[in-house]
Amino acid sequence: MAEPRTFEPEFQASVFPDALAPDSPTDIDGIPLPTLVSGTSTEFLGRKPLPRAVARRPVVFLLGPKGVGKTTVALHLAGAQRCYLPEEELLGVLRAYARARCWAEAYLSPAALVLEAPCFLSRRPAVTLALQDLLQQRTSRGGRSFVCEADDEDPMRELIGSLSPKDKATMVLRFPVGRGRRRYVLRMCDELEVDRSHARQATQLVPWTYALARQALMDLSTRS
Repeated sequence: MAEPRTFEPEFQASVFPDALAPDSPTDIDGIPLPTLVSGTSTEFLGRKPLPRAVARRPVVFLLGPKGVGKTTVALHLAGAQRCYLPEEELLGVLRAYARARCWAEAYLSPAALVLEAPCFLSRRPAVTLALQDLLQQRTSRGGRSFVCEADDEDPMRELIGSLSPKDKATMVLRFPVGRGRRRYVLRMCDELEVDRSHARQATQLVPWTYALARQALMDLSTRS
């Protein structure tokens, strides 16, 4: 399994196959720069150590297309003692916040919070401000928060930009390609008890997603 790659603004860092990536470079004031980490969901769900920024910083943003594994990775990183707010539930919590003008303790006190950002976030400035308040309060209390990009991939620039660079890391998840994709499809064949001879067709799908590959293998198995 390839080690997730770590990037910094304006340049690309080296790949560290056998150890944690080093701490982020600092500017002349000694403040860590934002960290951007790229990889597939399986890379971050494995046993290899995470880049330090992802493992330690209070807020982690997870970006990527629908079905790439953002929520799965976020829940894994957050651990068992987490609070999880899917989009529909979060919208209800936001309405309660608007009425009370404060966040319920149930969302401020957990050691780890995973939330799925609502769709059309860039068109909802009040929602963005509310989420900024939540993340800042949780950070001040020492909690960790994981924010998954909405399936419509609407930009979260305002939300991400509201936090200090030392308090955030961003993960960009992508689907596997090349040998990584083939390895995944072969594992899926074994999991579904589908003959491995079908792996080639499932690997060459365009577009390719985990869900489409799984469905293709099940369809091919039924026809054979």
